[in-house]
Amino acid sequence: MLGEENINEIKELLLKVVDKQEELLLVANEKSNYRHETNLTYIKNCISKIQTEEELKAYVNSHQYKIISEQVKLCGNVCCKYVYPYPSFTREYACNLCPFLKFEEMYL
Repeated sequence: MLGEENINEIKELLLKVVDKQEELLLVANEKSNYRHETNLTYIKNCISKIQTEEELKAYVNSHQYKIISEQVKLCGNVCCKYVYPYPSFTREYACNLCPFLKFEEMYL
């Protein structure tokens, strides 16, 4: 059973992942004319409303969660290509701090 503190940690990580996705989508739009129509503000609002373990489980089975999981690929498609292109000495450091990495390790 997850306590309130654990639920808040998971919510915080999910919100950081969505924030990073927004950041990378802006870069993708600017650099490669990539367009994505998902309303990330709506997804953030859904995450913010989670208060119980049951709500969290329901969210993990939702379409919004699938969108978050799918967009983690922006990491390689955008971040590695435009933000920290090879060879970049800061890439490893940035990757280790990236919420995508923690999300992938914990949930994918």
